[in-house]
Amino acid sequence: MDLEKILTKEQISYFTKIILKKNETLLGEGERISSLYYLKEGEINIISTSLSGQEITNSINKGEMIGNALIFIDEKTTGRIVSKCDSLLLSISKDNLVKLFMENKTFLEEYLKELSIKTFNLKNENKMLHFKTLEERLFYYLSYNQEVVYNVTHLSKKLSCSREALSSTLNLLIKENKIIVKEGKITFKKIF
Repeated sequence: MDLEKILTKEQISYFTKIILKKNETLLGEGERISSLYYLKEGEINIISTSLSGQEITNSINKGEMIGNALIFIDEKTTGRIVSKCDSLLLSISKDNLVKLFMENKTFLEEYLKELSIKTFNLKNENKMLHFKTLEERLFYYLSYNQEVVYNVTHLSKKLSCSREALSSTLNLLIKENKIIVKEGKITFKKIF
């Protein structure tokens, strides 16, 4: 979402600028969110820790929002929100956000669209975790993502598996001619 294309100058004034240096924390794990954050420049990581102590990182990129799933409910953050590099965020309070929804239909539609996409992706990721084999997970992921960039590290996070296990599975599927890797993208030829 590009706020400057859909908001008036007066509506942009509802936001407050926040500048974060690399590795600076915006919010700690377990804090309540009272504002919505829009990442105008840079990259933000949401870092949580599993019960086994492993860090799980989700990236927020330019043009994405932070806190839109929590601002209207009384829940705490599930991870630390840390800048990966120098970043510029725009912050808006819940009251001003509601005011903006009432004033600007396009903003409301874009906000709801972003929430809908995140909900859809989470639903698919949740369904994918119910498959017993990594091959089934991969084929399901490919079925709703069409072409996937051949990046084993990124893909292993999406499939909730180790990089090594995914690499082994990909090599086997290439050998069995079930998937094709061409120009850095993975597509499947045949399912089961």
